Amino acid sequence: MNDHHPEDPLARYLADMLADDEGAVNETVEMMEAPVPVAPESTRVDRPSQVDWWGFGVAHLILVLPGEQVRSVTDEIPVGMDWLSDRLLQGRHRLQGESRVIVDPACLILPEAHRRSLPPLSERASGLVHLADGDLTLIAGSEPLPVSLEADEVRWRQEPGSRPWLAGTIMNRSMVVLDIPGLLAAIESQQGD
Repeated sequence: MNDHHPEDPLARYLADMLADDEGAVNETVEMMEAPVPVAPESTRVDRPSQVDWWGFGVAHLILVLPGEQVRSVTDEIPVGMDWLSDRLLQGRHRLQGESRVIVDPACLILPEAHRRSLPPLSERASGLVHLADGDLTLIAGSEPLPVSLEADEVRWRQEPGSRPWLAGTIMNRSMVVLDIPGLLAAIESQQGD
């Protein structure tokens, strides 16, 4: 574990994620064989396309994406979904006539012990982030909002490791910058398990 932040568990976790120590455990998320529910179409909220960075909460972290990787965001959650905590794939919904896969990023990013302490997904889901490429939609624990961020604030990951979705961290703001190709690869590998 990283000793730079011994008193702050979240800062330690962010530092450990970035360091991706050899001893780090690459947790596997158990996939359920239940049928994937289909939710009714949600209302899309248009956002200005000139936003450089989008941020949204997952537990006590803020996940950040470059604006060009976000197709749209909504602060509405599809009703009628059968939300299953600790399940990566939550089902599908329709956005402008297209079927989108809904993913709970907490299942990839947070350690299992921390996920167990979270409220049920039905209580913590507050918005959706629709990625620009592909059919993926991420569940947000807080309304997705534009984030003011300078690239030099980010401590960028130097080498790929066991967390392919991690591009970098912003320690003083408890933020994690997502690597979308890495996120997609991690989701695909979980689906294959």
